[in-house]
Amino acid sequence: MGIALFVIALVSNIFIILIMRYGFTGNYEYKQGMLLGVHIPQENIGDEEVVSLMEKAKRNYKIFQNVNVVLGIVICFVNFLNMIIFVLIWCVWLIGYAVGIELLIIMPHRKMYDIKIKNKWVIESQKRIYADTSLSAVRGEVKLYYHLIPIGAEIVTGIILWVVSGRTKDFNQALILLLNTLLVSLISFVFNVAFNKRERNVYSKDTAVNQAVNKMVKKYIFKGVLITNIINAFSWLYIFIEYIGHSRITDANYYVYIGIQFMYALAILWMIIVIGKKKEEILNRDDEPLYVDDDEYWKTGFYNNPADPKVLVKNRLSDMNYSFNLGNKAGKAIMWSLEAVVAGFIIWFVAIMIPYINVHIDTEIKDNYFTVKAVGYEFSINIDDIEEVQLMDKMPKDSFTRTNGGATEEYNIGNYKGNTYGKCMLFIWNGYGPVVMIKGDNKIVFVNYKEDGAALKLYEQLSGAGTI
Repeated sequence: MGIALFVIALVSNIFIILIMRYGFTGNYEYKQGMLLGVHIPQENIGDEEVVSLMEKAKRNYKIFQNVNVVLGIVICFVNFLNMIIFVLIWCVWLIGYAVGIELLIIMPHRKMYDIKIKNKWVIESQKRIYADTSLSAVRGEVKLYYHLIPIGAEIVTGIILWVVSGRTKDFNQALILLLNTLLVSLISFVFNVAFNKRERNVYSKDTAVNQAVNKMVKKYIFKGVLITNIINAFSWLYIFIEYIGHSRITDANYYVYIGIQFMYALAILWMIIVIGKKKEEILNRDDEPLYVDDDEYWKTGFYNNPADPKVLVKNRLSDMNYSFNLGNKAGKAIMWSLEAVVAGFIIWFVAIMIPYINVHIDTEIKDNYFTVKAVGYEFSINIDDIEEVQLMDKMPKDSFTRTNGGATEEYNIGNYKGNTYGKCMLFIWNGYGPVVMIKGDNKIVFVNYKEDGAALKLYEQLSGAGTI
């Protein structure tokens, strides 16, 4: 598990940094009359204050990315020391990285806007909004129903998994991978449908140029999303075949799964790079470029236009992203609601994980009650209600599936379900014996200790062989 988590985290970190590193580089080039998302007259892009700001922004962005490449790799090794501490550090790093990227893009953008306003580089004729009605007919060479092929394969194999396969200890893991795969495919499909319908951007006074760019973008978004969905489906189909054939999922299976998912990341990166290059090729041939100066609505780095009824708009600072319109009540409400949900989840997750940093399994016999508790899980029973107590050399050979709890290579704690024992609770240090099984009050609990003789002592106390 430790190695598998290390590989997953390492690949994820590299993927995140690659996407973010190349997703915003266009802001540092003069495109569509803009630098850092601000319209600047072409004759002024060589001005000293503009050049100075651009050099500083690019340097800071490069340093930040290089530092995080190192951090993203180094923190993965913490996993071998303590998995829980690693997960918490990784979450802090990811949040810090996201906030850092945001600041490194937004702060130079605001400074560039201030330079523009100070120098009065505002051309009133460019503040006019243009519309090209012919774009409503541009659908692109896309056949969205092709997405149903990988989605259908996932659904069919999922049904087979549920109906045919046995409920081994790895069944829940297979089910989670299936649900994750299906969710990603469905979200990608919905995104592609929405994108194909909404993408009607005006780049030029020449209708043919607008149609060419919009058609190209829709075509490659479709290709990229379809390729990623196929790769996503193949990663699940591999797990499905291995589980059906061997009734288990090994670390080696996870490595292959991660390798396939890494190709998913490369496909997304390919899509972003190709669209950027092809868009630039088309626009560079345009003799009538159209620059609409709506910078006042983006001056903070966020879109705020009360006169615009749209809730979502194309993000000025990231061509492949969308932004909420904070001047729209619905847009503002949705954004802050999502922020609250994310913040609440982070707080909840940290609160859940912190007790696992230093795990203790505590048992107590008091007032004729036996109690065992660890990391928020607790079992308590009147000793008179105990129906059966067994002392086992080790955990029985049953397929225990965790339904709610914590499990690492060191321990298994929480609610489980076994093929033989059914619903039960485990308070177990892995690799230690003997194990005490307690049955009573319609529950079965397994408990052991790291200390020699502690399990035997508990057995004698609960079975009446010793003195309570």
